[in-house]
Amino acid sequence: PMKIGPGQDFHMVRIVRASLDQPFGINFDASESRHGGSTTFLAAADYPYLSVKRRDRLVSLNGKQLSRAADVTEALENALSITLVFQRRGSQFHGPQPRLSDCRVPMSEVNRSLLSVTSASVINRKR
Repeated sequence: PMKIGPGQDFHMVRIVRASLDQPFGINFDASESRHGGSTTFLAAADYPYLSVKRRDRLVSLNGKQLSRAADVTEALENALSITLVFQRRGSQFHGPQPRLSDCRVPMSEVNRSLLSVTSASVINRKR
């Protein structure tokens, strides 16, 4: 996780998977506004390995602000990597959100060897 934007209210997480069959391991709750204009996506549980707490708000996914549950579902089903920006639950920050350009991490920065590993084992050669 990386803190981004003004203050300590926003953080970015990059998750990479080896195949589309492998789940990302993160779930969201969605709540629509009273007028049906927009949907807010919140982390459904604590994910301490990602520094995400239950009810942290999803600000963007792969550099895009999302307004429909179908957009989130499509991105999670069809991408090998996702970049998530969260705003900490209970944050009172109402200033500008991080720029979307700050929320994109090129694949060249990801160690590509990780994408090809499906299993690994440790061998003790000190016998």
